[in-house]
Amino acid sequence: MGQARVTTSARAVAVAEDGDVILAGQITGPLDGGAVPVVSGDADGFVARLQSPLAAGPALFDDGWITTLGDTERRDRANGMALADNGDVIVVGLGHGKFFPQDPPGCEDTSGDLYTAFVTRLAAADGSCVAHEMLESNAMQSTEAHAVAVRGQNVYVLGQFGRSLGVAGESIAEEADAPFGIRMFLLGLDEDLRLETHFYSEQTAQDVCSGNEEARALGYDLAAGEDVVMAVADACGDGVQLAGTAILDSDAFLAGFVPAP
Repeated sequence: MGQARVTTSARAVAVAEDGDVILAGQITGPLDGGAVPVVSGDADGFVARLQSPLAAGPALFDDGWITTLGDTERRDRANGMALADNGDVIVVGLGHGKFFPQDPPGCEDTSGDLYTAFVTRLAAADGSCVAHEMLESNAMQSTEAHAVAVRGQNVYVLGQFGRSLGVAGESIAEEADAPFGIRMFLLGLDEDLRLETHFYSEQTAQDVCSGNEEARALGYDLAAGEDVVMAVADACGDGVQLAGTAILDSDAFLAGFVPAP
């Protein structure tokens, strides 16, 4: 799939109730010499719905769809995906610019000059945008969403941020509260991707992480059950804390969160 300017990759997969296969990742150009999809710059994030049994060649999307997520020369990518109860696809990743220039309702958000985390809800039937948010941060490229999980009508997003973090104009962490380091975040959103709850790790020292310029805590994957939301993450450098508990340098950790009623 795609042309070889940068690597095309699938990073997440799900199976719909009707057996269709849904992929998400990064794509670099049209498939098999065709005209679909149109890619902006070197690479875009993508979500594709493939009818089962899987077709090949030009028939790939005859009864499915593909939606690209990107706007500029940046290398946008989708990192994680989950299916809502009604079959809609919720995808998270890293992107830049305005993904949906026609401004469908709920999908008008743009990152401006930021290269930042995004969370997008796409309709199950045709991949059109239902809701879309670009997270706000003063860090140019260290804010990224890695995983998403769904529990009923609630959407949980796991990732990392630097300096500051906000959603739809609502501040979560100010730069004065997070002056250094890269921190793990967990957001609880409603079905329209409006912020309900949030959590982020603490950074108590500016210790240099090996091979990096500053200490960090990164969230990697997420699962939501009836009574708990579980996240896996790691820490690099001293000074990382989770709810006041120190996480040692190079430790991986599993954290459980009680969902809001």
